[in-house]
Order: sequence, then structure tokens, then C-alpha cells
Amino acid sequence: MLENDVSCIPEMTFSMDLDEEKHFLYEKTEVTDYGLKPGGRNIRVTEEIKHEYIDLVAEHILTNAIRPQINSFLEGFNELVPRELILIFNDEELELLISGLSEIDLDDLKASPEYTAYTATSSVVQWF
Repeated sequence: MLENDVSCIPEMTFSMDLDEEKHFLYEKTEVTDYGLKPGGRNIRVTEEIKHEYIDLVAEHILTNAIRPQINSFLEGFNELVPRELILIFNDEELELLISGLSEIDLDDLKASPEYTAYTATSSVVQWF
């Protein structure tokens, strides 16, 4: 969409037909119209504002459309880890705690294992 001219699509507005989305996400088939912004059904997408349209569609698909699932995840997560313990971290720190470092230190990885029934020179360890 970013690489193509949208001015030739007059029916493209700041709204979405959620029929297909609801079928996949919730197994429902009623047709509904979702405005990406107030009055979205009446705002035509033009070349000048197509970036805003793309941002709103992405936000909807990645958050609003799956809000019940996000809320269920957060409810379960907060049962395991109280919210007040998480609030002391910013988003980067929390990502680091959950995912660890993005780079793997191979020297550290080779120096750290404790072998049981194998040694550092065992063929299986070498394959790894």
C-alpha cells in the first residue's frame, strides 16, 4: 500500500469490515463495521493520509482486535507476578528479564556447562 497510489480506490475509508476478521478470530459471522477513528466511514484514504490509515489498521489488528486475549494474558501474568513488582521496570528492562540478551556469547556458553556422562570433547557436545 505504501508503494502504490491509493487515490484510485474511492471506497477505501478509515473503517474496516470486520466480518472476515471476526470469522477467523471469534468464529462469528455477523457483519460489523469498525471505525478506525471517529467518523472513519466518511473519511476517504488519500495519498497524503495513507500512513495514518496503515498505523491505525496495524494498531487495531495488533491490539484492539485481540483485546480479550491480551486482558486474559495480563490477568494470568499478574496472578503469577504481582503488578507492583513489574512496575519498577521500564519496557527494555522487562524485555531483558524475560528474553535475556539478544546476542549469545559462545565463549561463555562453552565455559559454563556442567557435563553429566559427557565431556567437552564428546561428539554430541561437539555437534552442538
